[in-house]
Amino acid sequence: MLGETYELITPQFRFFSEHVSDQPPVSVINCQGEGYEFKRVLEWEQGFTGKKIEVLDRHMGELVLDVGDTQETYQFINAPTVIGNLIFGERYCEP
Repeated sequence: MLGETYELITPQFRFFSEHVSDQPPVSVINCQGEGYEFKRVLEWEQGFTGKKIEVLDRHMGELVLDVGDTQETYQFINAPTVIGNLIFGERYCEP
C-alpha cells in the first residue's frame, strides 16, 4: 500500500519507515538514537529466470550510518541476493 508508514519510539531510539512508491517499489528508513543515525533507501529490482530469482537493490544497498560525536559516516554496500533451485533440487541462497 502506497504511503504506508511505520513508526516506533522507545527511550533508546526512534525508527520511521515509509513505502513511497509502488512502481518501482521504493521504501525509506530512518533510525535515530543517542549518538547515531542511519538512513536507507530501498529500491528493489527482481528477475526470475525460471530456475532462480535475483534481487538487486538499485541503490546497491547503501546504508548510511552517522555517528554523532565522532563526525564519522560509514557506508555499507550489499551484494545482490540470488535464490536458486526454486522448483527442483535443493534450494540455496547467495551470497
